[in-house]
Amino acid sequence: MATPWSEAGVDAVLGLLGGLNLEEYTAAFRSNQINGRLLVQLDHEMLRDDLGVESKLHRLRILEAAAGAGVRHSDSVDRGLPVVQPPD
Repeated sequence: MATPWSEAGVDAVLGLLGGLNLEEYTAAFRSNQINGRLLVQLDHEMLRDDLGVESKLHRLRILEAAAGAGVRHSDSVDRGLPVVQPPD
C-alpha cells in the first residue's frame, strides 16, 4: 500500500533522493525539513534557488517522482529505507 507524499516525513523524502541517485541534495532537503507535504509543493524555481538543485534534469526527476509516486510500505521501509512506488 502506498502512502501519499502529503503524509510522508523528511526521511521518506531523503529516501526518494537516494532512490534517484541524487544524494548530493540530501543535506539541503534535511536542513530545510522538506517533508512530503512540502515536496509536492516545490517547483523548479524553489528547487534551484532554495535547495541548490542547479541541474534542470535533476529538478525534473525530483518533480516527476514526487508527482507520480507515493511511499510504499514494505520490508525496506521497516528497515528505514523508503521505497518509491512507480505510478500505476
